[in-house]
Amino acid sequence: MEKYIDAFNIISLIITLALFIGWIQSPPELFTQLSYVIKIIVGFVLVYKFNDFAKPKPFTAVDKKICFLAGTYILFFTMGDYIKNVKNVEDVVNVADAVKLVRSA
Repeated sequence: MEKYIDAFNIISLIITLALFIGWIQSPPELFTQLSYVIKIIVGFVLVYKFNDFAKPKPFTAVDKKICFLAGTYILFFTMGDYIKNVKNVEDVVNVADAVKLVRSA
């Protein structure tokens, strides 16, 4: 199982970085689709591995690796979705100015 996790990690990391950096010219929807696919795969693995209906098993080093990679992927793709949704820096600055105005009122 650990070989499959390592292979999935390496392949998805290479593809994601290539899309994110722009080595592979693609429409922005491809990053979104890849994000959803990897989130679904990570979700299924977590549900399969850590479901409440199975007999309790000891927490192994592979389980620790799965949890770490799942958290890393969720964090990475959430940040990628946020960056993709923010059109430019002015949008962030305008939101920050609006928050300051609301707090000062």
